[in-house]
Amino acid sequence: MSESISKSELIDRFRSAHAEWDAPLARLTPEQMQQPRAVGEWSVKDIIAHLTWYEKEMVGVLRSHVFSGSKMWDIPLDERNKMICEENKDRPLAEVLDESHRTYQDFIQGLEALPEADLYNPNSFPGMPSDWQPLEIFSNNGYEYYDEHAQEVKVWLDKSKQ
Repeated sequence: MSESISKSELIDRFRSAHAEWDAPLARLTPEQMQQPRAVGEWSVKDIIAHLTWYEKEMVGVLRSHVFSGSKMWDIPLDERNKMICEENKDRPLAEVLDESHRTYQDFIQGLEALPEADLYNPNSFPGMPSDWQPLEIFSNNGYEYYDEHAQEVKVWLDKSKQ
């Protein structure tokens, strides 16, 4: 994302993408959400926990106004994602869903509280590389993944009907 959008447009994109993400989830039973290998190697619960981890990291950045987070960022992406999945595999579904809901709300509140100029100024977040744009970091670790994962869940749902 290299376009300039306003803070309100960014928040609208988050809300719209989140609604699109929630739509297929609303069609699932708890058993379906926990079915192993529903979407590739992951259950839908695993995907929810995965998305929540990345959003939670961004909430930390928004709250602290410092670009830092988990040491897991130093681990290659695929390995990090496996670790996130492993950390959450034994958590109850209700707990994962509750954390996901809270984290999304915290993310939106953090964006709402952020001065708009900070979306375009990496210097507003000590530790952020100067050639990065906070807007892109928040989008890449938030709503841009909703569509991808929502499509995967929809495909799985359609296949399971057959």
